[in-house]
Amino acid sequence: MKIYSYTMTNDDGFAPNPTDEICTLAYCMVQMRRTVQAGDYVIGLAGAKYRKMRGTDYPAYPIIYAMRVTDVIDFREFSSERRYREHFSNPLHVRDQLITNRVLVSNDFVYWGGDGPLLPIQLRTLIKPNGPGHKCNFPAEVVREFVGWFNSQPKRGLVGTPFEDWFTQHYWHHPSRRQ
Repeated sequence: MKIYSYTMTNDDGFAPNPTDEICTLAYCMVQMRRTVQAGDYVIGLAGAKYRKMRGTDYPAYPIIYAMRVTDVIDFREFSSERRYREHFSNPLHVRDQLITNRVLVSNDFVYWGGDGPLLPIQLRTLIKPNGPGHKCNFPAEVVREFVGWFNSQPKRGLVGTPFEDWFTQHYWHHPSRRQ
């Protein structure tokens, strides 16, 4: 079991793509998707743009989502199975499919979007600084600490809205912006 973490520069509900019962990562993070196995964990942390929107900065990283990968499927299954219909996009991201024919699926996830908790201090080693790529190969004690923290979360599934929607709701509707 491994943990893969990365810093998200975009969160519009497309990658990852959460619904009430399932979360998929089919587009983006192609190098990471090549090696992730069922049973591994993936955590998406807010990049600089989103930390600025939230008013947080290093070393405070909001967590956008965390998932235990429960299945890895190919794009043919992803595009043809009914349960993935609302997750499948008309393949504008053909490049991702050509680089790796793997889609990460989870029914054990929490997607907070813009309302995500800050990464606990004891888990700061999971931070992947801004820039492309991901981070993995953490020591066993970090993996145990993260799994314990993840399992202690009181809610599962789609808990919040994507950062892009969150910003619109919080910024434009803030009392200081009203005329």
